[in-house]
Amino acid sequence: MFCIFHFLCHLLESTMFRCGVLTVEIEHVDVDTLERLEKQGVDCQPKASTVRIIQVIIFLVFMCSTN
Repeated sequence: MFCIFHFLCHLLESTMFRCGVLTVEIEHVDVDTLERLEKQGVDCQPKASTVRIIQVIIFLVFMCSTN
């Protein structure tokens, strides 16, 4: 079964090494992929740990606003 999410993660990983720095849109990025890239030496901005914290905060704010 084709999954666009996994395809995009693979595409990101396979093309990242042509760039010096990776910048991401915080709410739409897979943090696990960023962590793998950082372990391979890619300079991701913001860092995966920061993105994870922000995504949790966004989720919590969303959940609180819908109740």
